[in-house]
Order: sequence, then structure tokens, then C-alpha cells
Amino acid sequence: MENQKVFYCNNLELNISLYDFIFNFNLKTPAENNNTEEELNDSVKVIMSPQHAKALMVIVNKNVEFYEKNFGVITLPDNMVNKLSAN
Repeated sequence: MENQKVFYCNNLELNISLYDFIFNFNLKTPAENNNTEEELNDSVKVIMSPQHAKALMVIVNKNVEFYEKNFGVITLPDNMVNKLSAN
């Protein structure tokens, strides 16, 4: 995988349909000129089947559990937890 690209993501948008999970991985940075809106600098779209999305969920959950066991609990701000729980 010599030509493998590396992409840092600090924002994720997810859309679903009957047949697809569409992940938009984004890099957003604070806007210039005192604008309160963040600027979208780059993005990568990944489309996968529901089966692949579920397998990804299992793999990510397993690795988060491993990380927390070895390095400590990952904490999220309360407002983020509330926002994610509401969706």
C-alpha cells in the first residue's frame, strides 16, 4: 500500500439508506476573518453496505474497549453525549 493516503478527520456526517451507509469524513478548521462558521477544508466519502457498517461497528467497539483497558477511559463532553444520544 505504497500509495495509501492519510486523512485526519475531526467531523463525521453519516447518512443511511436501505442499501448503504454513507460516511462523510471531514476536516473542519476555524474560519478566518472572525467568521463564526467553520470551514470545510477537505473531505472523504466512504460508502459501504449495512453489513460492512455493522462489522465496522463491532471492530471499532472492540478496539475502543481495548484502548480504554490499556490507556484509560475516553471521556466526552456532556453536551456531546447528550447530542449523540438524542439522534
